[in-house]
Amino acid sequence: NSRVSKNDILESVDNSLKRLSTDYIDLLQIHWPDRYVPLFGGKAYNISLEREAISFEEQLETLNELIKSGKVRYIGVSNETPYGVMKFTQLAKTNNLPKIVSIQNSYSLLVRSDYESSLVEVCSKRNENIG
Repeated sequence: NSRVSKNDILESVDNSLKRLSTDYIDLLQIHWPDRYVPLFGGKAYNISLEREAISFEEQLETLNELIKSGKVRYIGVSNETPYGVMKFTQLAKTNNLPKIVSIQNSYSLLVRSDYESSLVEVCSKRNENIG
C-alpha cells in the first residue's frame, strides 16, 4: 500500500538502484497518481471517492532531489490524467523544477479516446510539448 510520498520515492529508487546494480535510472515514472482518479474501467469522475493525497509539489520536489543527486536522469508519469499532467508541468515552470518528459497511459486500437480527446492537447508542441 505504498504512496508517492518523499520517503516512499527515495526508498523505492534506492532499492531499485541496488537491485539493478547501477548508479542511476534513465527514466523514473510515477506509475499511479497518488490521488483518486477513475482508472481501468472507471467511466466518470466520482467526487465522493476523493481522498487526501500526497501533493504534486512534494512529488516533484523529491524527483528534483533525485535528479540533482544523479540517481535519476529524467522523470515521467503513467496512468495520469490531463489535470495531473498540467499540474506537474505548471509546477515545473513556476518553481524551476524538472519537467516530465514522458507519459505512459493506456493506448491501443481499443483504448484511444482518453488520449485522443483530451491528453493530446496537453502534450502538443504548442502547449506543454511532452513526448
